[in-house]
Amino acid sequence: MKKLYPSTISLLYPIVAMIYIATKTSEVPVIFAYGLSQLGYVMFFAGVYKGTFLVFKLDKRRQVLSVAIILMVSGFVLFNP
Repeated sequence: MKKLYPSTISLLYPIVAMIYIATKTSEVPVIFAYGLSQLGYVMFFAGVYKGTFLVFKLDKRRQVLSVAIILMVSGFVLFNP
């Protein structure tokens, strides 16, 4: 059995956020962008708080924060064309 990391459980937040925004709008790029930006926020918090996001094999703070910034920026770009 694979290890269950706390970062695995934290992935529920972007999934629930995407389900919530899907009830408000039916545009797939908006739903996807919202999920990306929420995942970026979760990863940014994990990068500041713990420095790892092991479910994606990111074990250094710099890796986690750089991926978080990329996700937030890409979500913002897709959300606001």
